[in-house]
Amino acid sequence: MMKHIVFVWMFCVALSDAMAQPPSGPGTRTGLEYDIRPFKKNGLFREDDKVGYDVRLKNSTYTKQRGSMHVDVFDAKGASVFNQTVSFFTDSRKTFATDLNLDYAKLTAGFYDVNIIVSTNSAADTLRYVFGLDPDKIFTDINKPEDFEEFWSEARREMLRKEPRFRVISRGNSSTKYVNVYQVEFQSVDDVVVRGWLTIPKGGGKYPVIYQLPDYYEDQRPDSNRSDVAVFRLNVRGHGNSADKVYSDYNTLNTLNLYDRDKYIYKGIYMDCLRGLDFIYKYANQLNLDADRVVVYGEGQGGTLAGITCALDQRPKCCIMVRPVYGDLRGLFEMNQDNPVLPWPVSAFNDYINSGEGGINKQRFYENWDFFDPVNFMSNIKCKVLFALPLINSSAPPQTAFSIYNQLKGDVKEMYVCSGNTMDYVYYAYQNLWIKKVLRLP
Repeated sequence: MMKHIVFVWMFCVALSDAMAQPPSGPGTRTGLEYDIRPFKKNGLFREDDKVGYDVRLKNSTYTKQRGSMHVDVFDAKGASVFNQTVSFFTDSRKTFATDLNLDYAKLTAGFYDVNIIVSTNSAADTLRYVFGLDPDKIFTDINKPEDFEEFWSEARREMLRKEPRFRVISRGNSSTKYVNVYQVEFQSVDDVVVRGWLTIPKGGGKYPVIYQLPDYYEDQRPDSNRSDVAVFRLNVRGHGNSADKVYSDYNTLNTLNLYDRDKYIYKGIYMDCLRGLDFIYKYANQLNLDADRVVVYGEGQGGTLAGITCALDQRPKCCIMVRPVYGDLRGLFEMNQDNPVLPWPVSAFNDYINSGEGGINKQRFYENWDFFDPVNFMSNIKCKVLFALPLINSSAPPQTAFSIYNQLKGDVKEMYVCSGNTMDYVYYAYQNLWIKKVLRLP
């Protein structure tokens, strides 16, 4: 299992050392340039590894610099597990170098924040790093309801009883020299009309399909850039051109009707995703789509929806989940219980619980949410999975992301980790190569 994580991560770091996590260069307040790298280039350590960082502080000024480097290491719950202060001195245009050795005896499997405050007699900079120890051993308590499978089987049966009324509308004014653009719409559960955009290359033959699901509150538009595959971008209810019958905004969309699992918006959203998938397979022949080569893809909320879609329907060939949110929400709440500023989505759910809407309290919230938490779906995914995340991400922190990833079965999964707070261009180049390989594209 771990070999996939190490290989893909090393590919990322080897080509993007410039994407370091903290600031560097003469623009910092101290006038120091920072080159701080983990002992293992991938930032993911194993049990028998030496844990720590190589530190180089280059004095970019024309005066001598004297100061200190204070280091604090925190676990995923924010508890301090290590601290140290190191004094330094550098002549003008010279470099101070040292090893920062972290006390392994206090560390267990998980991810850790490293906060470094570099102070001189004139200013201070605060730097942040993240490293992981034995991430393949990160698991969470699974709170899967006894009637979980039956709940979603009945939801699917409810959807199938609803006539889809698929419509494919040509949008010639949006088409290009290389692709035809269509608007797709259909009826989903709760009498909601869901819409999306389908682009199909103008060449002959059948085309593989990238089925792209939206990030939170994202308005997806047609993808006119790919001429090697068809791209179906679905705007689930409450998003883009499917928002007309959902009366909510960014701050309240993901809590709409959360007091009732049968009315909660994500029950409908998950069904929207499945109905969109049904569209691809139903009309594959008429639209020259290759139903044997379908990849479900998404980022943020879309990554979560991609995984859940492939868990509820095993027809797709592969799945790409980029920084998926909502995973192990009980764990995410626990991680932030002492955080004065709650990150999204914990902040949205916490505000909803405190509002008292529907008489819901935290325990009832958990009981309802357990039907929707992606961690309870992952073991049902059978296809190949590419799972990607940045290490610095408060909405989908690596601690909870790996608790989702480690639920995936088999050895057809790959983990790609980037060091900063976004996925960089190197990742997207790798993702494109991965798609070409699994879809057998030239």
